[in-house]
This record gives sequence, structure tokens and C-alpha cells, in this order.
Amino acid sequence: MRILLLLLSFPLFAQDEVRRAAWSRPEVTARLEEGIRANRTSWIHLAIVDAQGKPLPGATVTAELVRHEFLFGANGFMVGGFQQPAEQQKFDTAFTALFNFVTIPFYWKGIEPRRGATRYEAGSEPIYRRPPPDVVLAWAAKHGLTTKGHTLVWDNPNHQLPDWLPSDPREREQLIWHSVERTVSRYGGIIPVWDVANEAIARHINVPMPRDYVFRAFELANRLFPPNATLLINETTSVWSNDRDEYSPYYLLISNLLARGARVDAIGLQFHFFSEALHQDVRDGKALTPEKLFRILDLYARFGKPLHVTEITIPTLPANAEGEQIQAEMTRDFYRAWFSHPNVEAVTWWNLVDETAVPGEDKWRGGLVRRDFTEKPAYSALRKLVRDEWTTRFNGAADSAGKVSFRGFHGRYKLTVRHAGRESTAEFDLSKGGGSRTIRLAQ
Repeated sequence: MRILLLLLSFPLFAQDEVRRAAWSRPEVTARLEEGIRANRTSWIHLAIVDAQGKPLPGATVTAELVRHEFLFGANGFMVGGFQQPAEQQKFDTAFTALFNFVTIPFYWKGIEPRRGATRYEAGSEPIYRRPPPDVVLAWAAKHGLTTKGHTLVWDNPNHQLPDWLPSDPREREQLIWHSVERTVSRYGGIIPVWDVANEAIARHINVPMPRDYVFRAFELANRLFPPNATLLINETTSVWSNDRDEYSPYYLLISNLLARGARVDAIGLQFHFFSEALHQDVRDGKALTPEKLFRILDLYARFGKPLHVTEITIPTLPANAEGEQIQAEMTRDFYRAWFSHPNVEAVTWWNLVDETAVPGEDKWRGGLVRRDFTEKPAYSALRKLVRDEWTTRFNGAADSAGKVSFRGFHGRYKLTVRHAGRESTAEFDLSKGGGSRTIRLAQ
């Protein structure tokens, strides 16, 4: 029996060794490490002075990163969606311990299930995975999370377009644009990041939509949103495989929009593994290799726009401890690639908890925690990256000129300075390029 078990497990081990070896090659490791250092860390130079501006040699300085500048997120579709308060608390804890960014559902079908009956406010009719935006906004504010709205325009009849939408083209078009105007008038100045148009390459060709609706959606968004909002176009996982360099369909669509003056502020790339064949090819080292990821990221970086990896589902296959370990390894590899790239500014896991996906997708077990909220290895691997490897905790002392410097990850820092029995605290932001700051120790 022991020999049989070894024979059965050897092929699984061997196929993953190809993938592991690809991510461990010196040139890949060098690009990851150098990219993370160059793109995610900078020097900060601090001058420690007293209330009169006199340098304080020997002052002790501690600094800790308390919030990443980079956006690590997940969707908030289950905020308030669990029946038991204890479950909701476990969801909140798992989410906020790891993420600083939440995607809020604005699917029109969930916002206006019956014509004229909108669901923006707390207390609205409950719909699974469609919490009212006001509820998620309040939750995000409580936990200090950056918010994103998803999505304004999409031709999907199952998830986006309400069942009551009339077939008359003119009335239909008026209602589509009105729905956008109504949502933006309420939230455009509150939520800073938006998916304006979703999955245009995966067009439902038999679903009537306004002519040139993607371009027109961005035209409308430009008129409605403030200049500091980030407006995205978002596309399916096909962007990673349908690769024809600058003749790739998604690349051509973005080129067309930009050439006509559309305000596309950032480019969204989904990353769902909704295929056993794809998952197997990744395990075999045949798909989504380091070179492939870098190639696609570099391709869309040519536009000079920020890139967002918008929806991530890495399944647990097989559905056992081995599959969970494979999920964790893939998660670590892919996140390191995305975090290392200069144009990527946000990465969003899709469903945090197993068995809370849209109907039909639970079979992939693409959560970071199990349905009982126990951590899967993927959650632990991601937390180790975000909270341990990609964080900065500095302890030092000012030199004879009262100066101290350190290199840290970009984000918000809490600083504590002590000298001669006095203590002062401050916060500062460190971004790419670093900088200098004077810290005055109060009397």
C-alpha cells in the first residue's frame, strides 16, 4: 500500500516541480526582487529637531508602516451578508487584517431590481451578494478602507441588466445612461475608483446596447466624475492568453478609446481560473509562466496607465490539503510578480470566503479562507507577504547632526521620537522618490 501511494503522488509532485522551478530561476527571482525594491520602496531622510529647530543628536526614532500605499483588496459583496453575527465578525476580521481596498457592487440588476425601486440605502430589500452601497461604504469608513465601485456599464443580462429593462432601443438607451448618472450623482465624489465599462471584449452580441457604448460611457463618466477619480476599463482573464502583442483585442480597444480622447485612467485585468485545463497547464508550467505575466504586464504598461489586477480566483484543485497548498504557492508567485511591476497599483482577490461566490463558481473553492473562516494556506502566504515581507519597522538613532534615514515600503508611517525623557509622535506618507522631513520634538 505504501508503494502504491508513493506512485500515485509522484506525478502530482513532478508536475508542480516544473512550475516551481520556473519561478525559482535566478533571472526571475532577480526581476521580482529588484522590481519590488525599486518600485515599492524609497529612502526617507528625517531631521530631528527641538521646538526651536535645534538638531537633537542621539534621539531615538522608531517608524512603522501602518498602511500600504499599494492597494490590496477583495470584493465586499458579503458585507452584512452572513446570518450569524459571529460569522460577520469573522469575515470583518479576516478582511481587514489583510486588505486596505474593497470593491462595492453596483450591478444595475441589484441596484434597481424593480423599475424605480433603488437599493442604495441601508435597510433595502436584501439580495444575496448585493449589499446596499451605503452599507459597504459605512463599513469601509469604519475600517479605513479605500473603496471602488463595480460596475457602471456592462452588457451582461444575468448579472448587470435588470429583467424589467424594455426592448425598445431608444428607451433602453435612455435608461442605461440615466442609471449611470443617478449612481454617479450620489457616489461620484465619495468613491475614488470605478470600473466604468466591464468585459467589452466578451460582448454578449445578442444583447442590445447603445451603439459605441463603451466610448460613450467614458465620455459620460468624464463629464460626471471629478478629475481626481480613477476611471477603469476592465476585461476578462482572456487578456492573459489572447496575446497578439499590440494587435491583441483588448489592446486595440484601449488604443481606439484613447485615440478618440476617452478618459481611461487605468486598465483592469481580471484573473479568474474558471477552467480545470488552465489550472492544469499552470501546474505543468505551460501557462501563466513568469515570462507570460511579465509580457502581458509590460504590454499594457505601454499605455503609461496604472494597471489593476481586478478579480482574482485561484481555485483549490484538487479539493483537499494538497490543492490548498498549490493554491498558496500560486498566490505567492503571482502576487510577487504583480507587486514587482512598476505600473501595477492595485490587486483585488475576488471572493474571500469559500462557498460565497456567484452561483456556479463555488465549485472552484477560490476563497482565501474556508467557509468556517479558518485560514487556508493561501491566506497565510498572502499575509506573510503583505504584513511581514513587505512591511517596514525601523529603529534607529539620530546622528551628530540630528539626522536619520531609512529605506521603507511606500505608505503611511507612524513615527515615535524620544529624547531626554520627552516623546513625540507623528505620521507621514512615503511615496516613490522618497523625500526629506523635519520632525520637531515638542517641549
